[in-house]
Amino acid sequence: MSGAIDRAEAMRRVMAPGSDWEVVTETVDGEPLRLFRGFARTLPELYQRALDTYGDRILFVDGDVHFTYADIFGESARLAVALRDRFGVGEGTRVGIVMQNCREYLTSFTAVTMLGGVGVLINSRGAGGEIARAIEDTDCALVIGDGKRIARLLAATNPPPPGGGGAKGDGGGGSETFSEPPSSPSVNCADTSPWRGRIERAMPLIVTEGDLPGATSYGDLVAAVPETPFFARPADPGELAAMMFTSGTTGRPKGAALSHRSMLAGLSVSSFSNAVAAEMTRAAMGPAAEPMLARQQATIMIAPLFHVSGLHNVYLRTLAAGGRIYRLARWNPEQAIRLIAEHAIASIGCVPTMMWDILRSPIFGDHDLSSLRSIGAGGAPFPDNLVREMKEKLPNCTIGMGYGMTESNGAGTNIAGPDLAARPGAVGRPNPLTDIRVVDDHAEPLPQGETGEIAMRGSVVMQGYFGNAAATAAKIVDGWLLTGDVGRFDADGYLHLVDRKTQMIISGGENIYCAEVEAALSTHPDVREVVAVGVPDDRLGEALVAAIVAQPGVTIDADALDAHVRTRLADYKAPRDYVIQSDPFDRTANAKIDRRAVTQMVRARFAAETSA
Repeated sequence: MSGAIDRAEAMRRVMAPGSDWEVVTETVDGEPLRLFRGFARTLPELYQRALDTYGDRILFVDGDVHFTYADIFGESARLAVALRDRFGVGEGTRVGIVMQNCREYLTSFTAVTMLGGVGVLINSRGAGGEIARAIEDTDCALVIGDGKRIARLLAATNPPPPGGGGAKGDGGGGSETFSEPPSSPSVNCADTSPWRGRIERAMPLIVTEGDLPGATSYGDLVAAVPETPFFARPADPGELAAMMFTSGTTGRPKGAALSHRSMLAGLSVSSFSNAVAAEMTRAAMGPAAEPMLARQQATIMIAPLFHVSGLHNVYLRTLAAGGRIYRLARWNPEQAIRLIAEHAIASIGCVPTMMWDILRSPIFGDHDLSSLRSIGAGGAPFPDNLVREMKEKLPNCTIGMGYGMTESNGAGTNIAGPDLAARPGAVGRPNPLTDIRVVDDHAEPLPQGETGEIAMRGSVVMQGYFGNAAATAAKIVDGWLLTGDVGRFDADGYLHLVDRKTQMIISGGENIYCAEVEAALSTHPDVREVVAVGVPDDRLGEALVAAIVAQPGVTIDADALDAHVRTRLADYKAPRDYVIQSDPFDRTANAKIDRRAVTQMVRARFAAETSA
């Protein structure tokens, strides 16, 4: 007999003693860490399980070309042989990977970690100097990239000859002038300004497409190795597996050092949420649920693979579940809608802007999207007005989001379905593997309901920032990861985000958290995006200004916005002024709103008005 159950009951059933999802405690360096009993502890273990269980299934689809699990792992094995024998990649070797999402990204990361190496996942949207700094900061032994990014790197590390000759190259944030790449692309950069890089040693480069002098062809490397059975060096769970960079919105990006254990723990939290959702479906539908749950689940690769939302929540989670990935080379809402309809996509993860694009697309109502059962927020939470519109237009979808960060492998809290609808502003309860508390400025815990910095502890937390002991010591205190985010717990144990610790302004002696103002403004139906900014004010110290992106085709009246926010917040929290535009805000490499760029724009505008 079937009957609906809530999430708490589903979790109790899934985590029953003896099950794969039973939580067990393992002691590591004297510290107890919680893990799921049956989940892989290392990437090689995950790879082998996926190949053994799903080898003949299709894993990756790029246009009309399909690759099975056996195809991807077979190519990874051949690449691993080439990397080992020609470049000496082995235990602890750091290999930079910088390219757009593609098959070669999957095989490169897999091959490096099969060998015990460390995949250094570099922002493929960065300028050449940013790429060079990431390579140098993490002491990479070689770099694998596509032609566009390798050319960008060479442009930054090979200055033009005297007189300014040379060709134009793509510089990420803008073009850069560079000379013809030399036969050895590992030269020094004389320009050490903040926006250029400096590499002072030999740097072998592997390019996945195109023909760059001095770089080794990925295709030639793989083709030179005969068919090779999959193999993987056994890894210790505590060994370093990957480095992913913080988004850098408040300073120079830092490489978060992620062990196999922490990566797989973070991944297991995401997979656990799927298992709980499946249990709730079984309870509601009874035996009729089994055929649906047994079908191979398909998703779209939208988030970049140098981001947790791409690597963990798409590639690695797909391996764990035996799913299928469809590549979307560049964000296009119409193409995403067609992929969902044509290939019965079951789940997607995206940032709020992308979801707005889908819902407001002129072809949204022309396609059957009934296969879509799950939508997750990646990179930033869905605002309340977007959640309401998603429920209205996609009523059969379960909407979920959570709170996490690169330093915690994306894991922290999660909330979905009825809980999300019933608790606007909440980002969920802590996952079973992670302790979360709210602390004061001395890292001491605060009572429930009080606002302070969010701190995390558990198996999902990074080892530290590579090569930066001072930053690590400031970030991890007595085993607790200090997130830099401000929040509070409600009486039922749900976490609410209030702001970034540094995104608070003091106006007339009053503390105003920007996120609180943004949340209030985002409930207005004509508001698409909002960023609250403090601008200098002689009398108040700082005054609050809200930068607004209007919904397409809508003209917003500032007085109406002011009235709207004053019905939700104290008067002193209402913005003094509004900057309203139709174009979306600039984004960071992780597809988040570039708050620094928006802040600079607003402050420059008000500085000009003041001096006029």
